[in-house]
Amino acid sequence: MRDTGSAHTFPPTLIWLLIGLTLGWGFNWPMMKLAVTEMAPMRFRTLCLVAGAAGLFAMARTGGSA
Repeated sequence: MRDTGSAHTFPPTLIWLLIGLTLGWGFNWPMMKLAVTEMAPMRFRTLCLVAGAAGLFAMARTGGSA
């Protein structure tokens, strides 16, 4: 017989991370379609690359890894 009191659950921070990831991924497609109609695709990708790199460097800096 199994003990139901020791059920494995996700921590609340992990659930919020999953919700945020799902929403971000879901909004990605419509925003990409909208952005590409307003500017050239290579310009949009360059902007994404620069913004992503800046975000990663900022996270590394605040995390003490830089």
